[in-house]
Amino acid sequence: MAADIQIPGYRLQEEVGRGASTHVYEALQYRFGRTVAIKVLLTSDEEGRERFLARGRLAATLDHPNIVRVHDVGVSGTAAYVVMEFMRGRNLEHNLQQGLHVFSVLQMVKDIATALEHAHAKGMLHGDIKPANILFNEQGKARLAGFGTSMASPDRPIGSTAYASPEHAAGRALDGRSDFYGLGAVFFEVLTGRSPFSPVSEAAARYSRGSIPPLPLQFGPFESTLATFLAESPEERFASGVAVARSLDAIRDAGLVPDAVIKNSPVTTREVASATDRRERQRTVVGTAPPVASRTRRVAGAVGVLGLAAAVVLAAVYVGMGQDSRDRLLAAIGVADDPDVVFAWQDAETLRQDPNQGLGALVAAYRRVTVLDPSHLEAVDAVDALKAQWKLDIGAAIDGDDFGLATAKLNELANVFPDDPDLTSLFDEMDVGRRAQRILADTNRQLAYAGLEDPRAVDSAVHHYKEVLRLDPGNPEALAALDEIAVFYGALATRQALDQDVTRSMESLERAVDASAEFEGLEVARATLNDAEALQAQIDDMLRQAADLRQAGALIDPPGSNATEIYSEVLAIRPDDPVARQGLAGIVSEVFQLFDTRLQEDRLDDARDLLDRAAASGIGDEPVDELTARYDAELARIQAVGQLVSEAESLYEQGYLTGPTPEQNAVARLREVLRLDPDNADANRLMSMAGARLAQVATHAYSAGMTEEGLQYLDLALTVTPGSRRWQERRQRWLAEVQRAESTPRTGSPSPVEPAGDSTP
Repeated sequence: MAADIQIPGYRLQEEVGRGASTHVYEALQYRFGRTVAIKVLLTSDEEGRERFLARGRLAATLDHPNIVRVHDVGVSGTAAYVVMEFMRGRNLEHNLQQGLHVFSVLQMVKDIATALEHAHAKGMLHGDIKPANILFNEQGKARLAGFGTSMASPDRPIGSTAYASPEHAAGRALDGRSDFYGLGAVFFEVLTGRSPFSPVSEAAARYSRGSIPPLPLQFGPFESTLATFLAESPEERFASGVAVARSLDAIRDAGLVPDAVIKNSPVTTREVASATDRRERQRTVVGTAPPVASRTRRVAGAVGVLGLAAAVVLAAVYVGMGQDSRDRLLAAIGVADDPDVVFAWQDAETLRQDPNQGLGALVAAYRRVTVLDPSHLEAVDAVDALKAQWKLDIGAAIDGDDFGLATAKLNELANVFPDDPDLTSLFDEMDVGRRAQRILADTNRQLAYAGLEDPRAVDSAVHHYKEVLRLDPGNPEALAALDEIAVFYGALATRQALDQDVTRSMESLERAVDASAEFEGLEVARATLNDAEALQAQIDDMLRQAADLRQAGALIDPPGSNATEIYSEVLAIRPDDPVARQGLAGIVSEVFQLFDTRLQEDRLDDARDLLDRAAASGIGDEPVDELTARYDAELARIQAVGQLVSEAESLYEQGYLTGPTPEQNAVARLREVLRLDPDNADANRLMSMAGARLAQVATHAYSAGMTEEGLQYLDLALTVTPGSRRWQERRQRWLAEVQRAESTPRTGSPSPVEPAGDSTP
């Protein structure tokens, strides 16, 4: 279906979710080159489409670290769409399949509660709190999705029955406490694996009288919190994220949070048998478990910590337990290693010995250890070491021209560590190496077909072999090919000189020197040519011809009849000829001026064409390298400007105009853009908008009696846009008002400075 939907500025890639009337796609936003999620509504109902769009626009006003950000809203053909940030960490259901520690669950509940409080303060209900709408980013931070795109009418959310509040199910008026009920229902389901009640069960009848279904024993401390979440009367429920956090933090501070991982995927008998087999192997084969005497000493050591009374209880329990239960008890009181952590670590270490294992499987194995024990530093170090070794393997594969292996390893690295800062450079390095290999193979094939006797084919081959060396310095195959060409044409130049064919001898020697300036046989060829009787007359004629061509503007083309080729031909025979050296130096200077002009005028294609023609004319390796460096630097500058503008726009949209740090804000990015590109229209526009927003904040603060903050923000606005006379005059007026207010005798309590009366930026 993605192929049938066209949204300007985006490329839809694959469907990642769907609802009753919507589909969600992973997509690429062309402008910023970023991955986004696009929710598409396909309907002929005009009223429903307008509600979808209106709610999407309202959702775009929400700016909170635990709410999925909405970037864009629009219509394309019959499809209405909402563009949101893409969450790679998947939703709550998926994360529970992998396993979540109870502490992580509590943090998720608090994060979503603060997100709801923010939305409610903006006058917006969610209406459909459910696990599928709770997403996680790559750092494990919870984000709430679904704002504004799940409403059946302006005041009636669709909702999911299992998480709907009583008033929602009854069709009564709703407020923010209905959303907190939904969050409580999700919390209950995470802890128990089921919804709080079923409408047709006896438990529902008990629930309607104010009770909640019983919790598993280890989650008993959360009963009071869940009862408040799931109270039948909205007046008895939580109404703010602060209240939720206070309740959960009290349980945590009392040490009542169980040290457990919640996983919603069922444990099979095979997994149980596997775990049992591993334990037996550890005890009977591997020999890592301490002997009975050692375990006894560790239990005895616990007496000094726990006290005599506790030790008596411990001994009674310990003796009555099986070996596995005793291991868990000792781990719980801190006198033995947690057997689950031990087995997970051993599994990871065993897996690492298998050379056929991929990075994803290895990292997942060590991450299972850190899920069970977040303080397991060896597992953390193992993940870092795997990542470092994987990068070394990628580099070795690229150096060995094994691009199939390099691609496979690099793709796996990107899948496992998508935010690694080295990914871009590694992909670039592989692309450059692959391009060099492709050019080398094509050039070898074409030269083998044409043969060394074909001058035009040889000239093209020399140019392309040098391009290979620019991409892959020291490439042995390219160097050997150039040396072979030089030796062949050096010998040919010698034979032609002996036959007194000076013109062809000079051409052959120039071709040899162009391929390799220090090939074997160079001096013999030069000496033989210099002994030719007609050489001087030929050189004089060539220098006059080169001067005429230069005067006519034929500096580097047309091929075969330009000043550069003739000067290079003379210098191949007589490297110190002053006329040829000066002539070629002048051409190099003129070419550089033309090249720089094209770069300054943003004519990159013309600049690249000039660079290629200069290289083909034989202008020299050093000038070509310098032109290439300038061209690459300009490309990098343009790309950097685009990236900085994109980052500035994102920071501006998030409200980070001059903070939170001196470097991480929109204005800092824009100043860097203007340093690289002083006339950049986007940067100047955004800078003006940033100044205007700061001035607006200043005016609102000042009008509210916050004079110090108002002046501070106005100073920031003037720092961003120092030339605004209106803001300068406003600052002077405010200062005068402040001074006037401070000098006026007061009676009673002080009052704030009167507002300035203007609210325009």
